[in-house]
Amino acid sequence: MSDVSNAPLVVVDFRVAVYQIYSEFKFIKVNCPPETVKSWLKAAWALKLNRGFTGLPYFPHTVVVVDDSSPYWRNDYLRERGFPEYKGGRPTKTDEWYEVNQAGIDYIHAPNSPLHYLKFERFEADDIASALVRTSPKRLIFLHTIDSDWMGLVKDGCLNENFSLDEAIKESWVDTTVLWVSMDKWTPRFRNEEGVIAHTLKREKTQIANPTQVWDIKAEKGDKSDNLTKGSPLEVINLLNPPPQYDLLNIPKCKTQIVQVANAGTPNSSLKHIKKAHQWFVNAGHRVPFWGYYDFVLEF
Repeated sequence: MSDVSNAPLVVVDFRVAVYQIYSEFKFIKVNCPPETVKSWLKAAWALKLNRGFTGLPYFPHTVVVVDDSSPYWRNDYLRERGFPEYKGGRPTKTDEWYEVNQAGIDYIHAPNSPLHYLKFERFEADDIASALVRTSPKRLIFLHTIDSDWMGLVKDGCLNENFSLDEAIKESWVDTTVLWVSMDKWTPRFRNEEGVIAHTLKREKTQIANPTQVWDIKAEKGDKSDNLTKGSPLEVINLLNPPPQYDLLNIPKCKTQIVQVANAGTPNSSLKHIKKAHQWFVNAGHRVPFWGYYDFVLEF
């Protein structure tokens, strides 16, 4: 059973958020005293996790943060089949990166925090986002990331061709409706099924009929960022059809948590925390970080 209300579900890609905060934090770390650094990080996470999609004015929503746990099951699966190391060759994370990461975890798990957080051993955020979608909650879901792999999960559901995002967030949904929304300033800021098809045609020069085919292209062409060679197994790429032994919905203790969060309809984003964080940046004389936040925060 879902809660009485049915706010949009915003699935936040935690590692993407870490990197975005880290990109600005490096300057703060070397130019500010420790207490300022600590306060800056707390305020940055309050904005990042509560604001939601910055392509719209703030709206109450249900936040679920999804996180990676390495080493991933894909490492073993690909190695056993003679493929190169999954995500091999990526640079080593710095101490500052881990400092940002831990500050985010601390914020999420602060006493009385209402934010949902899902992380499962050996699984990626991608797997958790997929599992949330596959439970088919009758609500609007925003996939808040920059990861193009998540575009394969997009589903128009109840949207019609003339839909407006401003109106969509107010609707009572009768079907699972999934939109990809960029955590960065890339345009278009959101993608429905038509948007995914158009993006794929522009970027890959390939016409697809539906979003799931973005995974077919990746399997065929490979992906240097993940160290996937041409002809990599589709089952490590297609988020809707993972190998049964690596399907979170086949693991009872994981499925229970995922279903509960997918149907938790009560908003848990905090406008109070957004306002408090925004005011800290203003009072401290720091630029409010993250493109779009200061454009859409309500007048205080």
